[in-house]
Amino acid sequence: MGRLFGIALVCLVIAPILGSLPVTAQPTFTGDVETDFTGPGVLTIPDSVGDVGLPLNAPPGTVSGWDMVDLRLAYNAAADTLYVGINTYGIAGDADGDGNPDGTSAWLAKNQGTDSANLGSTETIAVYFDLNQDGTFDVIAGVSASTDVTGFTVANFSGNPFSPGLAFGTPLPAHTGTLYANPSAGDPDFEFTILNFSALPGSDASVGGFIVWAYMASLEDDGIGEDSIKYSQSPSTITTIASSADKVDRGGSVNLTVAEHNDGDIDLTSPQVAVIKDSAPFLMLEWPPTTGDAADPGVLNVGETWNWTINLVLITTTTTFVATGSGIAPGDFLVTYPGDLQERDDVIVNTDLISKLHVLLPWIALGAAIIAGASLLVIRRRGRSRVKKGG
Repeated sequence: MGRLFGIALVCLVIAPILGSLPVTAQPTFTGDVETDFTGPGVLTIPDSVGDVGLPLNAPPGTVSGWDMVDLRLAYNAAADTLYVGINTYGIAGDADGDGNPDGTSAWLAKNQGTDSANLGSTETIAVYFDLNQDGTFDVIAGVSASTDVTGFTVANFSGNPFSPGLAFGTPLPAHTGTLYANPSAGDPDFEFTILNFSALPGSDASVGGFIVWAYMASLEDDGIGEDSIKYSQSPSTITTIASSADKVDRGGSVNLTVAEHNDGDIDLTSPQVAVIKDSAPFLMLEWPPTTGDAADPGVLNVGETWNWTINLVLITTTTTFVATGSGIAPGDFLVTYPGDLQERDDVIVNTDLISKLHVLLPWIALGAAIIAGASLLVIRRRGRSRVKKGG
């Protein structure tokens, strides 16, 4: 039985995938993750080399096929498909690292260990998700401890998260994508897809993200440990909009100030704020902001606040402005409302007729006095002329 030098976990909180998401380039699988998962929209989570324990009788320089270089994820919104690539230093599933994932080396056999063929026996590669972050995993994908590579599936999670090989529950055929290949010297990495990702059981866009763990292990590779990668990201932003006045005269103007603040723990690219005026598109605020982009140009860094100023906005009636922000987290996942409730704010500017009346009243009173005086003068003159005629 393999020693647990580390549980092969990747803990990842990703931005919500419901709604209108940017479409990343669709990876073309070749069995080589480093070649297939490149460029914008790919989330790469690195690991350390040589962190999988080996027995003392392993040949010098041996690196287990459980030893991961990194985990890579990419999401294609148009296809609603998640692409997963596990990049290993050797051949994924080649527990003893001898270049043959389907056989057991003499030194491992001497330890009563087995490197099973085709990810068979208890060999497990799994990726599993807590989509609503309630502390219970919802979905698991990969090869379980009770099948081999031909049994690749996506299923409901049912079991212990620390024994994922035994946690494959009811299969979900509508979500089961394609496993590219049984890892080999020509196709050394583990690549697969999950279909209809936004509709997986447990999906909840209002949560603002999800958690995913990945696991690679065997219960029969005696003396060989399991790898571990741990990563988390909690992307979050706060959007605000404010007006220089809450009341103006009709035909007056206000200055609007819009801010986008990164209160998460991961930098965001392509930050922007859409401003709606009375339910109609008004402005799309993008880089560069008026102020705030102090570090990497075009990147909303952790703790950074971008500010835009919109001057002399005409107000002819009571007006509502709504600002909705967004940004892209690694992996091409969109951070926006309603997944992140703080990504929307509004302000109402009222029109104030009373203020105009305050200005006009003295003039109205003066005009009324003049008219009244003139009318009285006319009446007096008419009265005098009648007296003269009667005399």
